[in-house]
Amino acid sequence: MTDQSESRFQRIVALKKGEPVPKNAYQLTDKEILEIQHKRIENFQPQSEMRMLNYGNHVLGAAVTVSGLIINSIFRKNFRLGGLKVFGTYLPSSILPVLLSVGVHEFGIKNKILLGREMCSTCVSVKGGLCQAFIGLCYPYIVSILTCLPTAREYFTLPMPSTPKGVGYVRLLRHVSPTSNVILAIGLTNLMIGMAVSKMELQTFVKHLSKPPTSPDPSLLEDMVNE
Repeated sequence: MTDQSESRFQRIVALKKGEPVPKNAYQLTDKEILEIQHKRIENFQPQSEMRMLNYGNHVLGAAVTVSGLIINSIFRKNFRLGGLKVFGTYLPSSILPVLLSVGVHEFGIKNKILLGREMCSTCVSVKGGLCQAFIGLCYPYIVSILTCLPTAREYFTLPMPSTPKGVGYVRLLRHVSPTSNVILAIGLTNLMIGMAVSKMELQTFVKHLSKPPTSPDPSLLEDMVNE
């Protein structure tokens, strides 16, 4: 994306890959393009058209939180932890994954959409769904084991394997893990939510933001060049 001008900025144009850059054009960086896109989202009317770009991360974060709470609650119940170290087990499996989910989606998917580098609806949906499914299911599952197992061992709430061999711990994990139906439901739910959010973000971009703004804010562009 470049900005062409003589005495001052006139317009923004998008160049296809391989096209020559016009003389006296200022080439915008990815950061500058994203700033312009976010400004367009902020000023777009009606704002309801931008709801997925504005709140998609909130939806993903909420799904991860609920998934983490469910998984950790099951582990805590099966490990018979009661009220032991509630904060220490719920925080890593329910709150921290939100930051991971939002960060991965924002920088790995949403920003690429706003830069016009993700135009394949199927590709975006699959990528978004798989990322969300992993963070919403695998991450809380692993973290719940790593936090609940030491707590159970410390307070002797559940008999631990007497030998260091892995067979005993495999049996233990089968006993304390959520059922396959619960795991499948959580995984599929996060997969579908991730796919839906990513697809709708791309649809919003294609409909309203894929073309350069016809009348950009000159002061914004001038500030970028002067930085």
